[in-house]
Amino acid sequence: MSLGTAWHVGDGDGARTDSEIQAFVGLLRRRKFVVAAIIIVAAIGAAGLVSITAPVFEGRALIRADSSAARSGTASDQREASIGLANTQAKVITDPGFLTEAAAALGIPYRELSANISASVVPDTELIRVTATAGSPDGARALAQRFAEHAVGDITSGYADAAAQQLAALRDQRDILQRGRSDRAAEQRQAQARGDNTLSATLETEIADLGGQIGQLDVQISQTIASGPLLNASVSLISPATASGTQISPRPLRSVALGVMLGLILGIAFAWLLDQLDRRVRTLSEVEALAGGLILGTIPITRSNDPRVMSALENAFDFVRVNLAIAPRDGLAPAIAITSSTEGEGKTFVTLEFARALARAGRSVAVIDADLRRRTLSLRTGADRKAGLGDVLRGDVPAERAVHALGDITVMPAGPPTQNPSPLLDSRMFEEALAEVRKRYDFVLIDTPPASHIADATIIGRRVDGIVIVARLGVAERNGLRATIGLFRQDAFNLLGVIVQSEAETLRADYYYTPARKGGLLRRTPKRDRPANVAGSARGKN
Repeated sequence: MSLGTAWHVGDGDGARTDSEIQAFVGLLRRRKFVVAAIIIVAAIGAAGLVSITAPVFEGRALIRADSSAARSGTASDQREASIGLANTQAKVITDPGFLTEAAAALGIPYRELSANISASVVPDTELIRVTATAGSPDGARALAQRFAEHAVGDITSGYADAAAQQLAALRDQRDILQRGRSDRAAEQRQAQARGDNTLSATLETEIADLGGQIGQLDVQISQTIASGPLLNASVSLISPATASGTQISPRPLRSVALGVMLGLILGIAFAWLLDQLDRRVRTLSEVEALAGGLILGTIPITRSNDPRVMSALENAFDFVRVNLAIAPRDGLAPAIAITSSTEGEGKTFVTLEFARALARAGRSVAVIDADLRRRTLSLRTGADRKAGLGDVLRGDVPAERAVHALGDITVMPAGPPTQNPSPLLDSRMFEEALAEVRKRYDFVLIDTPPASHIADATIIGRRVDGIVIVARLGVAERNGLRATIGLFRQDAFNLLGVIVQSEAETLRADYYYTPARKGGLLRRTPKRDRPANVAGSARGKN
């Protein structure tokens, strides 16, 4: 169950979107230093790359293509033909073969020329833009100018060579026809001398045909000679090359900005990967999902004695107290065991503060330190040298002599350290001691060892009215918390719920500032037979 669902803030896609946004924000908050470090490294790397990269400037020249073949057509035809010619010539002057010849003519290595020269047609125009790059504005402009002049000269000289070859071929063909006509004329004179009129007439016809062909060739020769200037003018450099004083590469601001963006993307990806590999529970929604919604309350971790902070902490435990109201059974005070899945989750702190919350509400409370190995609660309250539970279980002192008033609560410390307390806890002596304490107080809270690795919490859990699990975000591991919740959900136990501890900024304020609402936090119905939950104990204290 997600946080949004537990509080009924919305259903459907909207609620899921809110939950996803909260999860993403939580991810950034948890891994902010990782993300920030990657962003800084990426920005520094981009700046370093800029500092060692040689500056690059750009020069440009414009070549105009004008198709003479379309001069007899309409203006639209001429424009289309010129655009087509421009596209053709742009491909020609960037062809590797042309660049090889140009490199040799300009005295520039082919690799350098091909890496620094490009040409493209300005969209919907007959202009070819030649672009050159170099380490200085003057160098870029000079290279663009030289290459454009070479390209225009090569194209126009190619047109001139083609025209000369075509003219020579036409003249050769005309010479052949003229010799043939002369030969036919000589044969005709001989036929007339012999009086062969038929042959003479035939030769006359052939001579006339040859004359017509020679006339056509003369026209083509004249047209070829006349079109030479038009062909030469079909491709021309319309203006000198220019270069701006601004370098096109590297661009420091853009490079650093791209580095920051890349760092942000990589940082978020790395943070997500770390979260996936992290076995610890990080969000309240994860605990809710593992506990099936059995969240009794959330406790902010505070490091200040500011009255407002302490008031918020007291409100959080009052909220837990109201939510965890449980009735006595058989005239005995309710006994609640408080445990966790692993060490360092704050169960001793929760036990003491919950006891004080009950005391503020007028209940008499006894706190038993059942962690006979570590004795954390005894050490924290300063009762570690007093007679305690271990002494009672070994039969050294009666239970009434092992409880000690400490302010508004009463504590039964652990007593001397015990290496293997499980047999002592799993004895009739423990049941009798617990029953004796329950007769004297309104509530009994038992601080137990973590449940993941030793059996003490399981043994105690079978002898109390309910079990509360403390889970600290960032400390509890998913598998351990899942196993602990699964263990105490068995029929032999009565799991009352989970109390979540976390840094205050990761918890919703209304989770520990407001009391439970109808339809809000869920309470699990006990599996064992016992009286239903009520707002207070049978002794009528509020």
